[in-house]
Amino acid sequence: MLAPVTVGGTRDQFRCIVIDPGLTEDAWITGIEVRPGNTEVVHHVLVWGDPDRNGQRIAQNAGSADTYECFGAPGFVAPLLNAWAPGSLPLETPPDVAIPLRKGSHIVLNMHYHPTGRGDATDQTGVALRYTTT
Repeated sequence: MLAPVTVGGTRDQFRCIVIDPGLTEDAWITGIEVRPGNTEVVHHVLVWGDPDRNGQRIAQNAGSADTYECFGAPGFVAPLLNAWAPGSLPLETPPDVAIPLRKGSHIVLNMHYHPTGRGDATDQTGVALRYTTT
């Protein structure tokens, strides 16, 4: 995430965060690791590919550059690349297998936050992508 997200209150929150990995050419993903920023409030994360940059348009229509409310899915048809919950290991594709991601694609993190009820907390979850060229 480019900026921290504030998680407060007592009710679960579902937010989509748009990330531009800066792909200047088509990519093939062989590994994905979700790195939760604050494990006290991050319940789980779904990682979606966004080849058409729909998430950015939804965020802008919601008045933000990169975040919007969402529940269970990013609000458009997209490939689910990975899922994370406490105890999950990074995704490793089998040898000679990779997940395609088109040039210019974005990644959308579908965040489920579970507030602590003890006041505001911040989160800045990240995702690491490993690419191959062959």
